Amino acid sequence: MGLTVALALSIALLTLRWHQDWNVSEGTYALTSRALLEGGDLYGDLVVAHPPLMFVFGAGMLALSDSLDFLRVIVLLLQLGSLGLLSVVVWRLTRSGWATAVVAPLGVLLPWTVHEQGLFTAEPLALPLLAGAAVLGARPRGSAWAGALLAVAIGVKLPMLIPALVGLWCVADRRRATVAFGAVLVVVVGGTLAVFGVGVIEQSILAQTEVDRHSPKYIAEITVQAGWNLAPVLLGVLALVAARRRGWRSADEAQWRMAVGLAVGIALTYASVLKDGTSLTVLPPIEALLLPLAVVGGWLWVSGVVAPARRRAARVTAGLGLAFLLMQPLSLLADARHGGHLFLRPLSGSAWGVNLTRDETDSQVARLDQCPAHVASNLTTTVTFRAQHRMPGDQPDTFLPSRSSRLADVQRAVLADMPRCP
Repeated sequence: MGLTVALALSIALLTLRWHQDWNVSEGTYALTSRALLEGGDLYGDLVVAHPPLMFVFGAGMLALSDSLDFLRVIVLLLQLGSLGLLSVVVWRLTRSGWATAVVAPLGVLLPWTVHEQGLFTAEPLALPLLAGAAVLGARPRGSAWAGALLAVAIGVKLPMLIPALVGLWCVADRRRATVAFGAVLVVVVGGTLAVFGVGVIEQSILAQTEVDRHSPKYIAEITVQAGWNLAPVLLGVLALVAARRRGWRSADEAQWRMAVGLAVGIALTYASVLKDGTSLTVLPPIEALLLPLAVVGGWLWVSGVVAPARRRAARVTAGLGLAFLLMQPLSLLADARHGGHLFLRPLSGSAWGVNLTRDETDSQVARLDQCPAHVASNLTTTVTFRAQHRMPGDQPDTFLPSRSSRLADVQRAVLADMPRCP
């Protein structure tokens, strides 16, 4: 029932956000996947900032349908699958039907999950791997599979090394998981180097170290914003901590260790926002893996486990917390251009809104369609992908060359690719 409601909500959101542009990286990754499908020299002539598994997956999907909308539908299904797995986690911890049923609908409506819903980026591709590891790693027989999934997650995005290592420590059978993790990681790394060469290390690791760091003021501002958006989930987690201090134990302590370990590990990846080019788009997997703990905490709070003498007050506060959680994405959708008043923290100077509305996207695609095919696009990567055009210097990623001295030759080629259209 929970997944059915979540599917209906996802379809409604997908329809509402059709052809909108919310994340500039999505078009970059889609263009890179198309280049790979067409035989492009990734990590050679083409600059790529991330490990290749995301682009291999994207190329496979584009081989079925060369459409950004198709990619978004596939990503949406992966997100729903992840929520189904996280529902299993809550069932094991609580054996409560209603607590299990609310996980998927709430997961669809988490603030930053709505902001990034269905977008072809690394985070939603890594999430089902981590969620699968959370379920499988709680059983000795599934520990090897959990280790394998954690290794693959690193091949999607390098910061996933943090939750992978924490998850390995928390699995039911650490030996099985570690052996499988090591074996799969060797295959992933060895296969990557064999197919793409040492350019993977040069671009996705060494060049990234030259990218500037955000200012302390900016980090402080977006961290307050993150705390504002995560506040309802964090309150549920605090209720769970209070219940543990009162002696509550879950119905499945092995699942408890795995769920907590991966939640802590993924929360630590927030440190990646220190790097220029990374923003709060890292939050969706953090929200998702904290959600099972928050739901369990909310279940214990309203059940009177945490404050048995104040059950009525507990239910009122839980209702207010749920209302605040739901009002954030609703506010964002109601005022997508400016980010919504309740989605944004008080006194926020950032909008975090939509980059291009549906009409703006379609209008810009139509303008780019009028340009000669050999002339570089002067518009966003998302528009460029939809118009089947090319970026300056034939580089889907124009950010990393502009930030790394290792890629100075590429940057000069990008700047020299003139004129541009429109």
